[in-house]
Amino acid sequence: MIPKNVQGLVEIIIFLLAIILLLRDNASLQHSHNILLASMTLLSFTSQFVMFLLVIPAYSDVNLPLPVSILLPVIYSLEVYVIVRLALIYSSKLSCGGFALLRGKFFTSLIMGLMGGLISTALILTYSLAYNHRFFPEQPMILMALGTGFSNLVREEVLFRLGAQTILLNALKNYRYSGYFAVLGSAVLFEVWHNIKAINGLNFLISLTFVILYHRYGYEASAVAHAFGDLAVFWELPSLYL
Repeated sequence: MIPKNVQGLVEIIIFLLAIILLLRDNASLQHSHNILLASMTLLSFTSQFVMFLLVIPAYSDVNLPLPVSILLPVIYSLEVYVIVRLALIYSSKLSCGGFALLRGKFFTSLIMGLMGGLISTALILTYSLAYNHRFFPEQPMILMALGTGFSNLVREEVLFRLGAQTILLNALKNYRYSGYFAVLGSAVLFEVWHNIKAINGLNFLISLTFVILYHRYGYEASAVAHAFGDLAVFWELPSLYL
């Protein structure tokens, strides 16, 4: 239960801090920003609904009632709405990050995201060989790979890149090297979020890969890299080891 408690605590803290910052500075958004915000929120609901309705029941004995399968995606979508709105408002105040779609570099971002996915896969494989332990399932889990990949396009990357990253950058904006501290802080949170019982640095390094992509090529690059990494963990690497 410890990892779940830590995950929930980190998530609640990020969400509450995002709400506080929005209450302090909830500026109006441009039309293009509103479209992007609505798209991210809808994508969040759809991906989470698929996870709770199809993916989770396929790999566990848990069968959530339909109202719960709808309520949880609504809650996660509200979280995404708040954090993405915060990131869009603060995008003009911070010197890095943001969305490639709003900067006209979308296709470059996608290509770099695929490269980042290869790097994260290489890190997972390197750790597996170094520790003589699989950091991925014994058997390919195709539905889980597709479900988590789809979900994390607007899930963990929203929390840590648009959420934690933006909050830390804003909090440290008057200090020298604030960007570096924000990067390290979000990477530490990413590691703790995934692996509190046995911290080994793998998710920390993967997070650094994602955050570099986020700073240089926008949110879409880190999201694509994360989704590709999920495909590798649950499908590609287990298939190679069969």
